Amino acid sequence: MISRLLPLACVAGFLALPVQALADTAAATPAVAPAKDAASSIDALTAKAKAGDVTAMRKLGVAYRDGDGVDSDSAQAFTWLKKAADTGDADSIAELADLYLWGTGVDKDEKHAVELLQQSADKGSATGQNGLGWVYDQGRGVTQDFAAAKKWYQKAIDQNYAPAMNNLGKMYDFGRGGPEDNDAAAELYQRAADLDNAYGEYLLGTMYDDGTGEKQDRAEAIKLYLKAGDHEQGQALERLGEMAEDGVGMTKDVKQAFTYYMHGAKAGDGVAMNAVGRFYYFGKATEVDMGDAFKWFARSAMQEDAGGERNLGIMYEYGDFLPVDADQALKWLTKASDQKDANAEAHIGDMYLNGTGVKADYPQALKWLTLAANAGDDFAQYNLGTMYEHAYGVPQNRVEALKWYILAADQDNDDARKAADHLRQTAAFGEAGKAQVAASAFKPTKP
Repeated sequence: MISRLLPLACVAGFLALPVQALADTAAATPAVAPAKDAASSIDALTAKAKAGDVTAMRKLGVAYRDGDGVDSDSAQAFTWLKKAADTGDADSIAELADLYLWGTGVDKDEKHAVELLQQSADKGSATGQNGLGWVYDQGRGVTQDFAAAKKWYQKAIDQNYAPAMNNLGKMYDFGRGGPEDNDAAAELYQRAADLDNAYGEYLLGTMYDDGTGEKQDRAEAIKLYLKAGDHEQGQALERLGEMAEDGVGMTKDVKQAFTYYMHGAKAGDGVAMNAVGRFYYFGKATEVDMGDAFKWFARSAMQEDAGGERNLGIMYEYGDFLPVDADQALKWLTKASDQKDANAEAHIGDMYLNGTGVKADYPQALKWLTLAANAGDDFAQYNLGTMYEHAYGVPQNRVEALKWYILAADQDNDDARKAADHLRQTAAFGEAGKAQVAASAFKPTKP
């Protein structure tokens, strides 16, 4: 059987998802030590916070939460943000709400997070207003209410708060709470970008990159991605990596792609982390290093990136770097499949088809491979073809088998191409034509 490890794009929410520790990979994912000048800044901030400076308390808590200039420490984050919030500082109350929303350093309590955001918003904090808009937008701790989301985003925008411009722009961009309005989205992203907001630069760049609401202009997209990258915006750096790897909008340069991906990964982007792991796995623009591949896939999986979860599962499935561990493989592949990752579904099906670490189960194999094959995954299409050709748990159907082989072969799957050629030579009259008609009519399902 053949396998492919692929990058997968993800969509970031308003609040950063905290990285959860993986006990079994902690040794392989050492923390990056803060720079000396950053440590000095933290020392100065700590001194001010201990002296009762509320702004310093808030900044110190956020630094511990985000690992900005200091090792991430959720307990310290909660301690300092709670102290700052207890003074009644509106922005600090909003930052404390973030901890309750995600369960960072404190038991997760979305309803209490909403209460805190309401307090902060009512006090006039743009951070709180934006946060309150986000929970209504996403239905976190409250009933989803797009009108309320827009109302609170707008209040924050009226204070020239760039993150709210991005969030309201995304509502228009994706048609949440009303029809899509790409012009309104672009205008809001532009306003955020004009304030040197890195995420706004990235979002505006995606519109030029994809030609969404704007005339496609890859040069302008690259310009915006580079500006965002200068601010260590990981998603923009990941996009630059994709463009350099594929030669889209710039000269194809896998070494430059690796550099962009690495910078994006170090900036905390899960998709970029997965790409770095993929480069180490295949030895692309660097030496093959299964240890580094595993490390970066694990970091990506900790960010809940489906590509990282899938590729970590594949390493456990095949015993790359570590011994085969079917339980870990199924755990991570299932997590990725929950995000509709077709290649993860294909690998789950492959495990059941071949009895890799699990008892062979043709009905389960058929279920997972059909899901993935219908989504267009060539690995699944090839395996599904073998099931129909050899009657593995299904009645033999050479036309159906050849259809799936043709579809996989069209995606440069060599095993499928060979299988299709062999089946054509032995096909009964009319079978090859029927299979080709069926393959031509195939349309992949949308996730």
